[in-house]
Amino acid sequence: PAEWIPAYLLHKVVDRFSKANLRAVLPNGFSDFWNDFIGLMLKHHNPTWEFFPSQVQAIVAGLLSEQTFAVQMPTGSGKTTLCEVLLYHQVKRSPVGVSVLLVPSRSLASELKGSLVRRLNSIKIKTKCVYGGTVPSIEETHGILETRVIVATPEAFSGLVGSDNSLLDRIALVICDEGHLLDQPVRGIALELLLARLKARGAGSPRFVFISAIVPNIEEIASWLGGQGSSIVRSD
Repeated sequence: PAEWIPAYLLHKVVDRFSKANLRAVLPNGFSDFWNDFIGLMLKHHNPTWEFFPSQVQAIVAGLLSEQTFAVQMPTGSGKTTLCEVLLYHQVKRSPVGVSVLLVPSRSLASELKGSLVRRLNSIKIKTKCVYGGTVPSIEETHGILETRVIVATPEAFSGLVGSDNSLLDRIALVICDEGHLLDQPVRGIALELLLARLKARGAGSPRFVFISAIVPNIEEIASWLGGQGSSIVRSD
């Protein structure tokens, strides 16, 4: 037993890792396409070697496809890493277009500026974080034509779009994190109007990924954004 028990546990750990490691879960994960992303994950303060079950569920369900998606996941289940996967995948597979990560608060945007934004810039994916007021600063608009990823609050992003009309048509992917912000009386209306403006643009609607832990009517929101019943993932 003293030898069998640790050997059995080792077998289980290796078997799990063989199915949940980053390359095994990502589509064509052993190709060079993902090398930079894998490098980023392993350079974390706490290196990420494998995906959580909730992350695996979302990726296997088609999160990295071209369709609009809605994801309902509890807090702490790895939504930020999924956002990083989505942003990397979109930028690497498309030579043009801007990806946007909408976050609900300035504090979260500031936190991501020191983590996700810094990491993407380190692999030469030009990423900008905007979380000031509705009138963007010179620093926030500088280099916007070369920017491929924007992390912003809805208010700051609305101001950025208002300052550069060409930006609206360049957007290919919009990730709406903590989407239950829609339920707030004032800020929720502003977010809904922003999403409606993106949907109705002349160049056609971008792809949306709506992420929330608690929104009760995720099917209705997914349908409004252009998703299908098969593009909704729930994880407990």
